[in-house]
Amino acid sequence: MKFKHLLTSLAAATLLAAGPALLRADEATPPPNMPQGKAWCRDNPEKCKEMREQREAWCAKNPEECQRMKQKRDERRQWCADNPEECAKQREARQQRAQEMKAKCEADPAKCEEMKQKGKQKREEMRAKCDADPAACEQMKQQMREKWQQGPKGPPPN
Repeated sequence: MKFKHLLTSLAAATLLAAGPALLRADEATPPPNMPQGKAWCRDNPEKCKEMREQREAWCAKNPEECQRMKQKRDERRQWCADNPEECAKQREARQQRAQEMKAKCEADPAKCEEMKQKGKQKREEMRAKCDADPAACEQMKQQMREKWQQGPKGPPPN
């Protein structure tokens, strides 16, 4: 049973890691991720301002994708407001997985780098496929979105 759980977790982590690259709106780089927390911005105001400007510039180039991301963020916030216990459990589980991955990478940096390179290679292969056949790529993206929305336990609660 633990092997099945490990395999499922690995598959989910792989999909989460590859998801943004597979679901990109165009050839532009994805929006810069803002670090979590107001404390970070308070401690790094210049960097925070720079990252905010980069995100705004990305949104100006990709308004539809930006709007979709904002809508998803708002839906998630609402879901968390309606389900605070479940949201806290999910957040804790994500943080724990991130700490575990960090510990694994610190324990075996070579293997971690190898996994990063494999992921990068897969993303490059996917970009080549999408460049060669954009229609098939859009169909695949839609299937991945639907699969992601359903998750391991079915559709997200509303």
